[in-house]
Amino acid sequence: MVCYWVRERQAYLPVSRDGSGVGNQVASGSLWSGMEVGASTVLQFIRSIIFARILMPADFGILSLATIFTEFILIFANFGFNASVIYHQTLTKEDLSTCWWGNVIIDSSVASICCIVGLFYGGFANDPTIGYIITLLALQFVLLSLGSINTALMHRQFMFKQLALIRFANIVLAFMSAWFLVGVLELGVYGLVGGMITGNILMTLLVFYFMPWLPSFSFSFDILRRHISYGGWFLGVNLVTYANGNMDKAIVGTYLNVTQLGFYEYASNIPLMISTKLSQVLNSVLFPAFSSLQDNLRELGVLLAKVYRYNAILIFPVLAGIGLIAPDFVLVAYGERWLPVVMPLRFFCLFGMLRIFINPYYALCNGIGKPHLPFKWTVLYFPVNVLLMFLGVKYLGTLGAVQARLFLPVFMILTLGLEILRLTKLKYFDLLKSIWPSVSCCVIMAISVLLTQEFITTAIDVPFARLLIQIFVGALSYVLSLILFFRSDVIFILAKLKPM
Repeated sequence: MVCYWVRERQAYLPVSRDGSGVGNQVASGSLWSGMEVGASTVLQFIRSIIFARILMPADFGILSLATIFTEFILIFANFGFNASVIYHQTLTKEDLSTCWWGNVIIDSSVASICCIVGLFYGGFANDPTIGYIITLLALQFVLLSLGSINTALMHRQFMFKQLALIRFANIVLAFMSAWFLVGVLELGVYGLVGGMITGNILMTLLVFYFMPWLPSFSFSFDILRRHISYGGWFLGVNLVTYANGNMDKAIVGTYLNVTQLGFYEYASNIPLMISTKLSQVLNSVLFPAFSSLQDNLRELGVLLAKVYRYNAILIFPVLAGIGLIAPDFVLVAYGERWLPVVMPLRFFCLFGMLRIFINPYYALCNGIGKPHLPFKWTVLYFPVNVLLMFLGVKYLGTLGAVQARLFLPVFMILTLGLEILRLTKLKYFDLLKSIWPSVSCCVIMAISVLLTQEFITTAIDVPFARLLIQIFVGALSYVLSLILFFRSDVIFILAKLKPM
């Protein structure tokens, strides 16, 4: 009975795609992913409040330094097998099994290297903590690789409702485990890592439950080379993207200290979680959609404009709102010792809003078989990023680092963005028009909140009361202006939410 069940799952093959119904699948997938991002952000906010009062800024600095290294090593474990599974229109049993074994072998090797380097680094730095944290983080590589092909198949089949539930379950268990390990057992930064590992174990089990596929012993070097030939560009793109995205943390942690890095990490925490998480889920939704439309670039451009419009409507007010209420937000949520993060937090919110524009670029290029385009422009920007980041940190500290980060999305919009617009026959005016509802309503919200702050700053002494009033005024003004001036967009969003 068990053998039959295993063979049945090993024989599973995804259905072929013809591109029909992609628009509805993207809308449904985006909404489910968006709800997961919203719920995860709320939970992350609660988590940050709790751990900010238990741990010190230096603890988060140590975890950030260890994560920089492990994420760098993890890049070499991504040879694009998962992306290749999503991209190719037809797949065989040997394709899936070969990609799975490729992931497991490479990720296990990378995890072993991380463990060795982590232990040596601890002895070299005369502080074993970072080395031990690196070793523990490396264990996740093997865990995640076990379910990687199942996850790719779920993306390919637009199973975004199940993926959203899996990711949220991961975050909930990770948070509960970390709270127990840190708050009850007092394991400090080790407890945070333990929570992450526990959450990833659950996520791996759940993807095997929802996607009925198991690997076999089939393996072919010819098939492996075919998938690497497509996915090889992902290694280059991920490597340069990692370097550009983590240059600030490396320079802040080296040129300043781990305490300043802890402040910087917390300032970026919620804005980057929103924009990065959105980028990940949006790319996961759009990549299979763009792959299905790879021969219909005009329809692809129309889909891109819609993605910009509705993601901006949902995300812009959150980031703009956090930036507006930052002083009272930090004071109430984290306490007085975290007040140095207020100005960096505001700039990170602006960075997140700019990143909305570049989030779909990578999925689009990968979906139409041109993964080399992001690689070209990120490589060209790297030396500029190093110079800007070094000068920013040297003269303005953490604030200079976040200001230097703002140049990356602007550069990508004016370079890679132009190439994409030419490919999809879109004009910049069409994209700017698509974000007009969110921008205009955010302006109304900002005016309302700033006028409210002028009144309550002297009239109310309780920070928590001021924060609640600002949130209420901001949310009310944004929603009312959206209903009054862009009723059709509200009706569209509600119509997509109703079946759920």
